[in-house]
Amino acid sequence: MPRTPLLLSLVEDAVTQFRSFNERRRTRRAIDGLSAHLRKDIGWPDGLPDRQRVPAGRNG
Repeated sequence: MPRTPLLLSLVEDAVTQFRSFNERRRTRRAIDGLSAHLRKDIGWPDGLPDRQRVPAGRNG
């Protein structure tokens, strides 16, 4: 079984993932560059939406 098609497929997948990562990074930078008011208007109120928030009044 020739390994060339497998190798090309792996390289193509890596390039696709890298491009996707760069696109997400550019998008996040562009959105994070907006004012908090504009981010809230477009439904992106937090610069780090994945982080967990501690409820008000609770420390630790």
